[in-house]
Formats: sequence, structure tokens, C-alpha cells
Amino acid sequence: GYTYEKHKLFLYKEDFNKFVKALDETVDHIKKELLPDYDFSQFDRDEASTDDAAQKNKNDITTDN
Repeated sequence: GYTYEKHKLFLYKEDFNKFVKALDETVDHIKKELLPDYDFSQFDRDEASTDDAAQKNKNDITTDN
């Protein structure tokens, strides 16, 4: 058996900056200390291509009806 656990994170707008700072520090720690030899650049995305993909998906959804 496979079980699925739901998790929720409530983040209030006044805590956004603190959350982003902590998340950035955590990711940096993982990249530099825990996985220093791993090439994370394979996951880099060009913002324009990401926006194009989102627009294509939106167009696909609206034209399917």
C-alpha cells in the first residue's frame, strides 16, 4: 500500500520576505554543503520559454472545448 499525506503551508503576506530568505538559505546550504558536486544547471529555465510554455498550455485548454 501506498498512502498519501496532505500537507499545507499557510504563509501570510507579512512573512513573505522572511520565508523567502529562509528558503534561499536552505537551498544554498543544500547546494553548497550537501550536494556540492551535483550540477543543478540542468534545471535552469529561460524565463521567456517558461512564459511561452504557459501561454501554449493556456491556449491548449481554451481550444479543447
